[in-house]
Order: sequence, then C-alpha cells, then structure tokens
Amino acid sequence: MSEVLIYNIDENPDEFDYYSQEILKNARVHFCQGKIGEQFIYDTLQDCDYLFVHKFENDIRGFATIYHYSDDASNAYLYINLICNSIFHPMKTRANQDLRRIGGKAIIELVIQLAQQIGCSYVKLSAIDEVIPYYYKLGFRFLNAPLNSEIDSKAEGLVRGLRTAQQQDLTPVIENKMKQIITRYYPGYLSEGTQGMLGKISGSRIATMQEDGIPMIYDLYAPRTGGKKRKTRKRRRNKRKKTIKRKSRKQKKSIRRRK
Repeated sequence: MSEVLIYNIDENPDEFDYYSQEILKNARVHFCQGKIGEQFIYDTLQDCDYLFVHKFENDIRGFATIYHYSDDASNAYLYINLICNSIFHPMKTRANQDLRRIGGKAIIELVIQLAQQIGCSYVKLSAIDEVIPYYYKLGFRFLNAPLNSEIDSKAEGLVRGLRTAQQQDLTPVIENKMKQIITRYYPGYLSEGTQGMLGKISGSRIATMQEDGIPMIYDLYAPRTGGKKRKTRKRRRNKRKKTIKRKSRKQKKSIRRRK
C-alpha cells in the first residue's frame, strides 16, 4: 500500500537527511524518468523545507520538495519546487491488486492539506505548458486571473484551447495560446518592447517561460463553484399554464362552431 511520509528539515533532521540521500541515488533516472538534471535534484533536496516521500510496500517510489515562503504582503505560502513519481507497471498481480497506489495528484492534495494546517494563504508552483491544463484542472490559477473559475471564462477557454492543441500536436497553436496567456496574465514578465516583438518573432520570446514554467497558485480561500443553473420548476409551471390556455382557446372556438 502507498503512503506519503512528510519531513520538515527543522523538526525531523535525521529522517530528512536519510531520505534525501536515498532519493538522490535513484532520483534522476528512476523517479524523474531522466527529465530533471541531477544537480537540480541535489540543490532542491538541500534547500527545501519539507520533503514528501512516497513509499509503496517499503520501497521509495517518488518524492516532492516543498519550500515555505512569505510574499511581499507577508502572506505565508508553500512552493512546490519538484514532484517526481516513478511509473507503476499497469499489470496487477494477486499480491498487489488490492493495494492503493498514489500518484502526483495525491501528493499535491497532501501539500494543500499541509498548507492549510500551518496557516498558509496559498500553494504556488511553476508549470511548463505541457502540464498547465493538468494543474488548472486541479484548481491552480494564473497569477492575475480571478480565482473563481465561474468568473474568468477567458482563462478557461485559453487552457481548453491549449490542451486541444497539445493533443493534436499543433505547435503554432500551442505557442499562440501560450503567448495569449503570458501577455494577459503575466504582463510584468515581458517588457512593452518585448510584447511588441511577439508578433514579429514567432514564439521565441516566450521560449524561456515555456521551459522554466509560469507561476500558478492554488488559493486556499478562493470560492470554487461551478456548473450551470438548472431551470426552476416555476418556469416549467408557466409553460404548462400556457399550454393549458391554448387548449382552452381551441375549446371555445369549437363551442362557438357548434352553436
């Protein structure tokens, strides 16, 4: 069965150091599938405040490095710097078919729970374009976007368009959607001169942000409601009344003809 152990560098220094060393042995190839550099993994393990360790049947299967920060307004928040989780084999055996397996989504949910427990205002991460739709679905939003998904249909439309373009491997459309997201929600990341060049240089000015990721936050106090309102019974009754009136008019006409 999967479990996630959470260690703080100040409160659990021995466990923190032990698992950091164990993770570093296989992190680049086994946990991060060769997508993250070994130096980056080493640095984040050395600098993070919280270490999340995903274990499955006593074997380490993944980890997450979390930083505890305060912004300029003195709001405390957790920053997810790295999440790596080894891929489970799809085939289930008699020995493991009933064992629960934890993925990256479950680790993120635990980070959000920790943020709530220690009094943070939000959780922050940097998302490359490939995972923006995924994090948006989990409740993360762009920095300058309204946090209630009902309010900002523009952001939802851009994310949906980005996801569709990714599924169809349409590189020009992907870069166009990313350009719209960056210029609309991250104006401070690009100077006015650079924004003017975006139309001339196809996507090259947003390449850095695409590689490094754009900041997204999960606000712990934002209302998250959605869904269309259903028609009320009152409206249905009105329709029935109109139908009844039409029938009564026909009846009156037939009565007059009989006379």
